[in-house]
Amino acid sequence: MSGVRSDQPEEARSPDPGASGGGTPSRATSASESSPSRPRFPPLHTDPPAIPDHELLRCIGRGSYGEVWLARNAMGSLRAVKVVYQDSFDSDRPYQREFEGIRKFEPISHARESQVDIFHVGINAPGGYFYYIMELADDAQPAGSQDPQSYTPRTLKWQIQQGGPMPVRECVRIGAGLTHALEHLHGNALVHRDIKPSNIIFVKGVPKLADIGLVTSVDATRSFVGTEGYVSPEGPGTPQSDLYSLGKVLYEMAAGGQRDNFPSIPESWRDRPDYAQLLELNEIIVKACDPDPAKRYQTAREMQEELLLLEAGRSIQRRRTWERTRWLALKVGAGLAAVGLGVFVVAELSQRHKTPPPSAAVAEKASIFVLPFRDAGTNMVLEDLRNRITDAFIDSLGLIEGVRVGPRKSAWVRKDEAEVRREAAKLFNVRHLLAGTVATPPGRVRI
Repeated sequence: MSGVRSDQPEEARSPDPGASGGGTPSRATSASESSPSRPRFPPLHTDPPAIPDHELLRCIGRGSYGEVWLARNAMGSLRAVKVVYQDSFDSDRPYQREFEGIRKFEPISHARESQVDIFHVGINAPGGYFYYIMELADDAQPAGSQDPQSYTPRTLKWQIQQGGPMPVRECVRIGAGLTHALEHLHGNALVHRDIKPSNIIFVKGVPKLADIGLVTSVDATRSFVGTEGYVSPEGPGTPQSDLYSLGKVLYEMAAGGQRDNFPSIPESWRDRPDYAQLLELNEIIVKACDPDPAKRYQTAREMQEELLLLEAGRSIQRRRTWERTRWLALKVGAGLAAVGLGVFVVAELSQRHKTPPPSAAVAEKASIFVLPFRDAGTNMVLEDLRNRITDAFIDSLGLIEGVRVGPRKSAWVRKDEAEVRREAAKLFNVRHLLAGTVATPPGRVRI
């Protein structure tokens, strides 16, 4: 009933239930296949379920707990109807949990375009099932006519199978839409738990999360559902786990499948015209799929912001470099502050014990000027980092009794160092100069 579903044999088995078409109706495909065949799924029960004011045309998807029907309402509009049977579960509790998830999702389904719209939820107690009526996914057929006899739901999985790797701009567009949907879902204390290409549909071209029967409360009892290859290491049931799954989906979109190869960069990427943008997108994917949940995006909005930055032509790689350098700057700043504190404590203890150091007479006349620290040239170093280090040395040396430190001259970093030395000696009559460089090899700061 519960457990990680393997997506590998999905082509040979019935699909997972999904909203507006039940996920991609699974079928065997070949490389030469140019158009989808009509999916056929025998219903779970002999008698079709009774749905008020709807004519059930045919079953277009089936999973472990229910089935999805293509239906026509009294006005002649086509709809998707998901039916969940109680006898598909080992006990009443998971059945009730599935219904509770739909009950909580239905009110928010109308709030945003990125959510699958639920028109009605009903229970047929004598029949032993509940159902919900949803908007129908676009027709994957080239004509897109939604002919009941040939209709196939357009899902992301179908699109990848038919078209292969997707351009970065399309990956970003779809990813931004899905993070928008997750932001809304998570903001209402709900999680999806099974994000994968077959559970992403298109309605009027807008990507939406399907298989909403797996939606549940964040604080619900954790049941291990999901699909192998998309489930995070810690298991589903949290916003960070949903974002992990979405990262895997982005990888599969960019690579044309092959999610098991993550985190390897496909060799074929190097031959693509959008290779530089692929590397930028990969930065987002790697962060979303970090094995440590604390290092992933903490909210869907954070992930969406970076996708929108990439869409606007901004560099995520440079942003990562800035983040790492800022972290190192804070770490170095804290270390230098500790040095300054140590100097202060030594000076205080020396003053309290009235034991001037042997070189006190020299120190009283001593003066020093701290030159602005420069880039060592091994890597790009932010100016803020160099300024922090320069300031830390000035503040620390100023704590030593009898030492006079020259004023800050950050602008002098743009001048030749020999010229700066001459000007400092001339203007401030200093006897000593402190000069330094800063470099940031990967994971370190060298001063």
